[in-house]
Amino acid sequence: PEIYKKPSEIYNMYEQTLKREYNFDTLKNNYRSEKAIVEFNNMFFDKMAERLEDFSQIYDNQDQRPIKEAGGYVKIKILDPEPGNKDTLHTEEVGNAILHAIHDGYRPGDIAVLTRKNEHLQTIARFLVDEWPKISGEEISIESGESLAVKNHEGIRILTDLLAYIHNPDDTAARFRVCAFLMARNREKYADKLKEIDRNHIPVEAMLREEGLLQKFLEIKFLPLNRLALALEKLFGLRISGSAYFKTFLDAIDQFRHIEGGQTGDFLDWWENNDLKISTPDNPEAVKLMTIHKAKGLEFPVVIIPWADWQILNTRDYIWVKSPREIKEELPEILIRFSREMTNNSELEEIYRYEYNKNRLDNFNILYVAFTRPSDRLYVFTTRNMSKNRISSDILSVLELLGLEGDVLEYGNPLKKAELHKMNKEDENRPCDFNLISYPVLDRNEVVEVAYEFKKFRNETFRKALDHGKLIHHLLEQVITKDDLEPALENALQSGLISFDEFNVLQEKLTRLISKKEVSRWFEPGSEVFIEREFTDAHGAVLRPDRVVISDDEISVVDYKTGDLDAGSLKRYAGQVRSYVEVLKGMGAGNVKGYLLAIDKEEVVRI
Repeated sequence: PEIYKKPSEIYNMYEQTLKREYNFDTLKNNYRSEKAIVEFNNMFFDKMAERLEDFSQIYDNQDQRPIKEAGGYVKIKILDPEPGNKDTLHTEEVGNAILHAIHDGYRPGDIAVLTRKNEHLQTIARFLVDEWPKISGEEISIESGESLAVKNHEGIRILTDLLAYIHNPDDTAARFRVCAFLMARNREKYADKLKEIDRNHIPVEAMLREEGLLQKFLEIKFLPLNRLALALEKLFGLRISGSAYFKTFLDAIDQFRHIEGGQTGDFLDWWENNDLKISTPDNPEAVKLMTIHKAKGLEFPVVIIPWADWQILNTRDYIWVKSPREIKEELPEILIRFSREMTNNSELEEIYRYEYNKNRLDNFNILYVAFTRPSDRLYVFTTRNMSKNRISSDILSVLELLGLEGDVLEYGNPLKKAELHKMNKEDENRPCDFNLISYPVLDRNEVVEVAYEFKKFRNETFRKALDHGKLIHHLLEQVITKDDLEPALENALQSGLISFDEFNVLQEKLTRLISKKEVSRWFEPGSEVFIEREFTDAHGAVLRPDRVVISDDEISVVDYKTGDLDAGSLKRYAGQVRSYVEVLKGMGAGNVKGYLLAIDKEEVVRI
């Protein structure tokens, strides 16, 4: 009961505990990013901190020293969207940035697009799937989750709403969604009709008649489901006929008709309960699409951040405050909407200012996470929205202090990838503090990749063992935390690497494995994780452990092994892991431990 009576008191208690236990420390060396990116972020967040008022000290001494000296490039562009074309401007700029990076030698797999909201990832995914082939002449592979879900595509949602209305014209929800769609097609025309709509009067038929669509709509509504979908797309001008999302939707209708029949209602029930995703080209070198939140702790050569103008304060939030004096005895605290209206009350004004600045700090931290993900290049696209409740207002104010003239600020030089890496390799023997990222790695294009030509092996059992080992490694290299396992398996299923039966077996086995006490700590959030990160020993030999996990108390070096581990193979593999450990210790790392993870036996061998 006390939790509900005095939530702010309990919150403050935890806040004070955190402050008491907090040990201040700064990481002065930046091993991830090139010099220009580190320098820009130092300048940018020094100025941003000055705008934080109550919390500016949090960014004191945040400046870092770049370990990489070769290059780095930052481009921030301010867009001036007109009503209705904001998303188009952002997607076009994302496309231009990708083309710029690819032209300079970066591969799609080097590029990550980070956004604040999932809906923007879906917009980027639709652009890259539907429009990119027209721009570049070839398809591009995407690594994402929700953004590739067919049911999230706006055109597909409208299509299923129309089908639901045709199936049951008395379905109030379907009628309302179709009505909203028709109004959105001509907002000015139907602005006055909004007040006429209520639960008992949703004028879909009247609006169809007014649009000149009713007669044709009545003619096509009895077509078979697949032809009906095609006719609706054409009649309402949805412009998705060439889209991979629409093709996947039509394929789903055909498959359903062959298995279950062609009833519209049955299909819509099935569709609602299935999360079908489009298949992108089977290419491990895919552009990464993810939210900034999910990008924490990760590193990408090229980072693109569109829609950097998000809202700082959610006015739908509520906050507990002490009650006014006249009702304080009966009701010590009350729940009120957190909005600027609080400033009209002298008792609430200070609370508003403090909480508002805490919200700003949260959003500055999100921006900091995003700006510090790239190693080579950072592209940011914002707008001239100077509302104090938008992060773009702070970005623009700081850019002006840094000398912004016009719409674009650039810092550093966009060196070609090969040139940049060549300059970094010339510095690879320069002494520095230990950090795995700081050691130059071989570009995968320069590493001789040995392909197993399985047709040369007559022993089918040996061939299957190789396939199994490669599959397990492929899956686990996509798993940073345990939450990444299911998406990795779904990607493998959609790309044809595994069957439905294999999906279930692998999901059960790998979930059980990474849930084990001695294994789970390698897949928990909060640690730095490096997957197959290459480094060299004193003789120049390339070493590449499967997983390196840097936590507060240990650096764990892990190699995965499938199949049986007899005495001979165990000795050989243990020697390999031991060499990783010794090299890392020689670099100055402390408390490095080596492990073999026997996948099939589900055992951990401490080296």
